[in-house]
Amino acid sequence: MHDLVKLDEPRGDGVNGGVEWLSAGEVFAEEFREATVREFGENGGWLLLSIRHYGWRVYYDLARTLAREQDQPLDDRQAIAFQIVRDLQVQSYLYAIAEQLARLVRACRAHESGTERFFDAFVPFGYVGKLVSDAQSLSREELGVLIREPVTIQEAKLAYPAPARGWDDDEVQEAVEEARRTIDDLYTNLQELKQLTDTPTMGVTESEITPHPLREVDNAFRHGLRVFFSDALPVDRGFRALGEITKRTPFAVELHLSEREPMFGTLYCDHDRTAHHIRVLAVISLRVLQLCHGFLRAQVHKTSAGALFMPLLARELPPIESQE
Repeated sequence: MHDLVKLDEPRGDGVNGGVEWLSAGEVFAEEFREATVREFGENGGWLLLSIRHYGWRVYYDLARTLAREQDQPLDDRQAIAFQIVRDLQVQSYLYAIAEQLARLVRACRAHESGTERFFDAFVPFGYVGKLVSDAQSLSREELGVLIREPVTIQEAKLAYPAPARGWDDDEVQEAVEEARRTIDDLYTNLQELKQLTDTPTMGVTESEITPHPLREVDNAFRHGLRVFFSDALPVDRGFRALGEITKRTPFAVELHLSEREPMFGTLYCDHDRTAHHIRVLAVISLRVLQLCHGFLRAQVHKTSAGALFMPLLARELPPIESQE
């Protein structure tokens, strides 16, 4: 149940005879807010500024906070179970941030100046696998165009007022090259998202059980908690394994992966795996920030200022604390 349901525009007296008015936020300068609304509309502008303000790091912060949670007052076996589900929860944030980045790409490509096309492309329902696949059709050249990537020193100089001491062409050239490297990295990481959604190859024949993508593991955790703890196994059981059998650790857990066949998958959800997830979250979160900032500034200012500033945005990424 929502605390309050609102139409996007006041229409008459409303259900309860009232209109709720929200004052414009003060995080961004008024001139910039107004220019953003002119470019993206009220909904699209609000969404983009929300991502730029804090939305880009939500899942990273949630994962970092969860990783700091202590296992007490659980007993030893429950503490192990807690680490397992903590790892699975952090893993689920990988899909959330991948979907956010893929939606952002879709909306950037659909944008038309002065319309709500950005918002309309971002918000519709979509499966993360299809969203990621569509985002990967973006070419490196198209990405550079969306962000107004500077190609020449002259383009870069037009993005900012000339400093009092004059331009240093070597410094400007380095800024152009650094922006190019950052956009290259963004494009590379965007292509790597398919590792989360594509079905892996395991060297099995068609007559054997079909491998499932990592997304099925996430679904088993999120939809009904189809998670089976070894400590709760009621009878001895044997499973035919695909691939090499490795030595089990206390953090091994089984997940039911398929409704079509009685297939289980084993994960080793230890602290190292969680730490790896958080490092990946840090990278993808930074890419969301860089794309959001670069595209927003490119469309509002019609210069390469956003692209040139993208490498510096890494300073906004909070450090990863060591997991207790």
